[in-house]
Amino acid sequence: MSSICRMRLSLATVGLALLATAILQVPVRADTVDVSIPGFSFSPASLTIIVGQTVRWTNNHTVPHTATSDSGGFGSGTLNPGQKFSFTFNIAGGFPYHCTIHPSMKATITVNSPSCCVLGGDASVLSQKYIHKVS
Repeated sequence: MSSICRMRLSLATVGLALLATAILQVPVRADTVDVSIPGFSFSPASLTIIVGQTVRWTNNHTVPHTATSDSGGFGSGTLNPGQKFSFTFNIAGGFPYHCTIHPSMKATITVNSPSCCVLGGDASVLSQKYIHKVS
C-alpha cells in the first residue's frame, strides 16, 4: 500500500472516529432531581424529567408536609422537617400531586420518554423506590 493510500486511510479512520463520537454523545442527566418544600409550596412547582429519573422531595420547612399523587401512584406519608422521600418514574405522563396536610399546595411532574430509547416490557406500572426518611 502506498504512503498516500495509508494517509487517506488514516484520515478516513480519524474522521469516522470523530463522527461516531459526535453521534454517540448522549446528554448527561442527573438520575435524581430534587424538589424542595421551603414553605407552603413545592419548588419547583412544575418539573419535567425523563422516564427512569427519580424525584427526591425534601421538607425544608418547619412543619410537616406530604408529596401525594392525585391519582394515588405515589405518596410520601408525613415528612417532618428535614425528611426526604424519593420516587422513580418509570412511565411517561403527567403526574399532578399535592400535600394532603395543606391541600392548597399543588405541583406537577411531567415525565417524557427518552428520545433515543424505546420502552420495552411492561411500562404500565409505576415502580416505587423509597429512600429511608432522614430525620
